Amino acid sequence: MFKLFKKTRVTEVVEIDESTISEIKRPKVVQVEQKNYRVKSIDWLEQHYIVVSEVASGKKTGARQQGKFTFEGRQIYKDDVTRKLYSDLLDNYSYYAMTVKRYIVVRKELEIIDKQKDEEYLIAGRAKEFNLEASRLENALNVYLTNINVIKNKIKDYLYS
Repeated sequence: MFKLFKKTRVTEVVEIDESTISEIKRPKVVQVEQKNYRVKSIDWLEQHYIVVSEVASGKKTGARQQGKFTFEGRQIYKDDVTRKLYSDLLDNYSYYAMTVKRYIVVRKELEIIDKQKDEEYLIAGRAKEFNLEASRLENALNVYLTNINVIKNKIKDYLYS
């Protein structure tokens, strides 16, 4: 293996070779942040849904068809790149809002099931079904939230680089 770059300082030696360059060129793997939606109250989820649906509809940041949108308090005029990123951002906000709405319904059903302890043998199957759906929806919420954060970071990188 040959050295592509070597720099010597008084106290340290920095070498960059083929393996270092291949490490740098590896695609970044996005870690899905796991937020625990089960600890959130239904009231909080309903307020969260209202805020997210306003963003998804374009009331807070700007409509999909407009030539500009609001990002971090600044008016951004769309070009080809920002138009695509903003469209993807609104799509993910829409999916996130729909999933939050369904998750609220499932959580309300789980609360009703928890109150009906006297009919346990009838409710056990429904409770298991709703718990599985709640877990699936929580995973979907985390994926959409991660996608939203990734797209926001792409917009930041594009605007500020």
